[in-house]
Amino acid sequence: MTLTYYRVFKAQLFNEQVWAKCYCLDHLSPLEREAQLKSLGREALVLKRLGRVNGVQRYQDKELVDDKYYIFVEKAPKLTLIAWVQSNPCRQERLKLLVKIAQTIEQIQKFDDPVIIHRAINPSNIRIDADGDPMLINFELCQHEMVATLPLNARRTFEQNYQAPEVNRPGSSLTYAADIFSLGLIIYFTLTAKLPFVCNPPIFNRG
Repeated sequence: MTLTYYRVFKAQLFNEQVWAKCYCLDHLSPLEREAQLKSLGREALVLKRLGRVNGVQRYQDKELVDDKYYIFVEKAPKLTLIAWVQSNPCRQERLKLLVKIAQTIEQIQKFDDPVIIHRAINPSNIRIDADGDPMLINFELCQHEMVATLPLNARRTFEQNYQAPEVNRPGSSLTYAADIFSLGLIIYFTLTAKLPFVCNPPIFNRG
C-alpha cells in the first residue's frame, strides 16, 4: 500500500505477520525532522493507550532506521467496510456490525487527559475480519488536545467525505463530536450503501 504520507509493507516481527508503516524523513531539514518525529509518535502513543480496547488495531513496536521511521502494527483484515457492504449482508448483520463499531468508539471516548479523537473514521479505516468483527485502523491523524494538527500534505491523504468540517480547519479545537459526525455517516452508509450528502470541506481557506 502506498500513500502520499507514508507507505505500508508486510513485515515479520517476533514470528508474527504485521504491518510496517514507513514514514520517509530524508527530505526534511534537521529541525523539521525533529518536529516530524515528535508528531509521528502520536500514533504509537495512542495505540499503546488503547491496547485493551476491542476493535482497535494493536500496536507492536516502532523503530527509526536512518531516514525512515517505522511503526509496526497488527496486520489488518483486507476486507474494508465498503467491500463488506457491497457483499449485501442482511439488515440484522449490518446492525450487529454497527453496534460493535459504536462500542469501540464509545470505549475510545472514555479516555481523557488527554482525550483521543481519531479524526479519520471512514469505510477504508474500518476492516472486517472472517468472524464479522470490525477493526478500526490508521490512527496517524489522531489528535490529542495538546498536540498540533498534522500538516496539510498529511491531511490530503485521507477521505474527507466522512470527516467533520472542523477537522480540516487549521487551528480548530476538536471535540468528540468530530468522530460522532463520522460515525453518523458510517451508520447511514452501512444501512443504505450511499452517503446522505457529500461533505468535502476545503483544505485551504480562501483569502
